[in-house]
Amino acid sequence: MRNLSSPKEFALVALIYMGVAYIIWSILEPWTQSRLWLVVDNQNYFLEMIEYGINRLAEGDFPHWNPYQGGGVPFFAALQAMVLYPPTWLAAVFSAETTYMFTKYLHLVLSGFSIYFYLRVINLHPLAAICGGLFYMTGNFYLAFTVFGIGAYPLATVGILLGAIEKILRTTSRPTDEVANRWSLVFVLVMTLQVFSGYIQAVVFTGYFLCLYIPFRMGQRYFDGQRYYALVPVLMRFGCMALITLMLSSVQLLPTLEMSIQSGTHNLQSGMDALQLKNTSTLVTPSFFDNLTDSVVPISQVPGNIFFWCLVAGGLLFYKKKRSLVIFYSATSFFFLNLACGPDTWLYQLYYHHFPTGNWFRWPEKFLLISNLTVSILVALGLHQCHQFLSQSKNRPAHYAFWFYCFSIISIAFLSRYSVAAVQIQIQDMRWQAFGRDFPPYQVSRLLRSVKHLLDNPAKFQMYAEEPHLEAQEALNFLRDQNENHRVFSLLVINPETTSDLPVKWGMREKQYSIEDYEPLTSARKLNFADEMGSAVLFHLALPKNMDMMALFSTKWLLVSQNWREKNPARKIPKDLLQVYADEHYQIYEFPQTVPRSYVSYNIVGLPDDEALKYLSKNSFDPYSDVTIDDGFVRHRSAESEAIQSATITSYEPENVVIELPRIEREGLLVLTDNYDKNWRAAVDGKESEVVPVNYLFRGVKIFPGDREVTFYYYPVYFYWGAAISFFAIVLIALFHLLIRSSKKKG
Repeated sequence: MRNLSSPKEFALVALIYMGVAYIIWSILEPWTQSRLWLVVDNQNYFLEMIEYGINRLAEGDFPHWNPYQGGGVPFFAALQAMVLYPPTWLAAVFSAETTYMFTKYLHLVLSGFSIYFYLRVINLHPLAAICGGLFYMTGNFYLAFTVFGIGAYPLATVGILLGAIEKILRTTSRPTDEVANRWSLVFVLVMTLQVFSGYIQAVVFTGYFLCLYIPFRMGQRYFDGQRYYALVPVLMRFGCMALITLMLSSVQLLPTLEMSIQSGTHNLQSGMDALQLKNTSTLVTPSFFDNLTDSVVPISQVPGNIFFWCLVAGGLLFYKKKRSLVIFYSATSFFFLNLACGPDTWLYQLYYHHFPTGNWFRWPEKFLLISNLTVSILVALGLHQCHQFLSQSKNRPAHYAFWFYCFSIISIAFLSRYSVAAVQIQIQDMRWQAFGRDFPPYQVSRLLRSVKHLLDNPAKFQMYAEEPHLEAQEALNFLRDQNENHRVFSLLVINPETTSDLPVKWGMREKQYSIEDYEPLTSARKLNFADEMGSAVLFHLALPKNMDMMALFSTKWLLVSQNWREKNPARKIPKDLLQVYADEHYQIYEFPQTVPRSYVSYNIVGLPDDEALKYLSKNSFDPYSDVTIDDGFVRHRSAESEAIQSATITSYEPENVVIELPRIEREGLLVLTDNYDKNWRAAVDGKESEVVPVNYLFRGVKIFPGDREVTFYYYPVYFYWGAAISFFAIVLIALFHLLIRSSKKKG
């Protein structure tokens, strides 16, 4: 068998996987107008996140806060910001769309190559390893998550992590062991990059799998005769690797953890909310064998393929050298497939109620990503054993025919399953249906049409065939000309399958302040406020029931698409709104009255948070006169109702807002109608002052006669703590390697 370390071998295999991935793109790319790329997160979330983060970095700022969405939300701490993930930096040169699509292509290539690397580390035949990688990268659920979003980014590198573990286990693992140190560093860096890739849910699932794999492999070494005290350094090494990974990732993990604890949708302390419980009821509950034969592996059950699976099963049955791995992967696959069957299984209930973060990462389908891995590796092990058996007969024609048959089955199944007429997936309601289910057996004519389709549709790495949302540009230009600091409310059709009227995060894209929200870790305050206001979190569907509460956002404009009007004929625009713009596709209305973006109020009502929220929805509350704050901060109300007094925003940056005060005659409260976050600080004429939640959701600071200027600035404490810990981890790694080198020179 050829040497594993041959660079030529890895280069050739990388080219093979690049070609296969390009074929996948050539097949899927023509659907960009109607099918897979334009699922809701792709068109509404990731592109705007990438573009905003990279643009801020290019301007010399670190993007901690996004002021354009939902009244202002933390940006870097969001789950999918990806600011520190190197592939997204390509957006500094290319467009966000090209970067996003090309990065997904690279991860698809990496998924196959990383599994190949692992299978070669455990000494499988190169062709068996290639097949295992192909099964993994073309598996239905891996490919679906690659298309869906960035969920597959961490799982693309799981093979490198497994290979690094095997490399470490083969060494003495002493502190001075050069090989063990090298692969320990590889493991730590890959795990850290997984966190930076922005999809921490998939990172957790990878972590669960590794927590099963590492103890199993160490236990196997013990039962194979290795002394327990020889395993202690290995165990300590893996513990140090986990600790260093957490330290390196702290710059991302700590802000995200802080944001999650304050959120209302993914709260680590309270679990799933009612909306999430409702979502789980829509999940399908396929049987174990349906998952194994039709969802996880891209091979339909026709007579030729049944023979293929018999070869694999026979190979595994008599495989003595890798029997322990076969047992592990069989049990693991069964475990995760059982979890994937839905919330009714006992394993899912165990996971949901007792596993750390089990109530946070709620989608059973994600377990199929792990089962996709385990089945792929079982296939490779079986093919390797079949190869070993045929090699003993020295019948080279039969040997070559076997591999030709394997690759033919994979190729035919792939072309038949992933042709334009064969893809079936319903992402919008999370009902995952296997690609090609219920399709007739292979037909030569369909195969020829698929080949012609490949030749006629080269991949272009783009999501849209042309610039999207061109019909909205005139209306958006009007808002740019008219709008300064006021916010916009929009009524749009958000379509999960085709191009929406505008992306949910259109405000971020257009640098307009909107109050719509689309953030998985939306704060609990924002959710409670939206509920009391009588509106969905994403808004867009209808105007809130309480318009006075919406006015507290400083909402001046209403943007309505004609598409929304046609789909919601029963919903009417209030008559007191003045239409100021109209074209074929969009209309813009002006609200008759709204609060300024920043103002001073002297009528202050002190109430606890729960009472304050209810008070805001009462008719006795006057948004143009009164404000509410926590009763522990101040108890003060003027004898006579006095209208609020506008303040001038002289400088507005995402993390720094400077406000010039009007003439202050007595004690009052300056209000900025941006979302409250405990990381916001304030300085009044250069002196520190406490920022308090005003009207439950917004920011306020106490002011006195003679005060002239207030500066709000964002200081995310957890980010700086995380950055310090990450920097300390880098220093530790560097010092360790310097000490090892110096000790070798002395020796």
